[in-house]
Amino acid sequence: MNASIGTRSETRDVENVLGPFGIHKKNESGDIVIRMLVETKLKAMMSFFEHSRYDTWLSLDRKTVHQNDHWLVDTRLRSKVLDAKRNWKIATHGDHTPIVLKLRVGWETINLSRKIAAEAPTELDWNTLKGNEDTILEFQCEVDRKLEILKTFNAQLTSADLSEAI
Repeated sequence: MNASIGTRSETRDVENVLGPFGIHKKNESGDIVIRMLVETKLKAMMSFFEHSRYDTWLSLDRKTVHQNDHWLVDTRLRSKVLDAKRNWKIATHGDHTPIVLKLRVGWETINLSRKIAAEAPTELDWNTLKGNEDTILEFQCEVDRKLEILKTFNAQLTSADLSEAI
């Protein structure tokens, strides 16, 4: 798609999705991406962090640069992002510069995962499940409940919300 989305100063009413930093160029593909960002409540994270360079693409004549690669993050996860930038130190064989995203991952996540795992049975008697419709249904409901807990966890709710769900 090679979308150049510009920065907050090139587009009106995008304070929630674009930051003030980046290359001040925007193209038609960028307009499409910006509309998608607004509709889906995503943020273009590289535009929220100040760096010396933002170009992720260099033309064959080595004169034209664009910022065509972006990290798009749900607005609820914005506080977990510590940095987003291009990384010219990573060697690639293409004409795009790799981009990196630095995230905060708390210990709480590990502890909550252990709590979920601690509830899991260590052994499962398959003979008990075989042929007993009530047991099969109960087992399926429990599996569904655990999956919902994990979905909730991935939706980035607080540890209290997750503990309540467990």
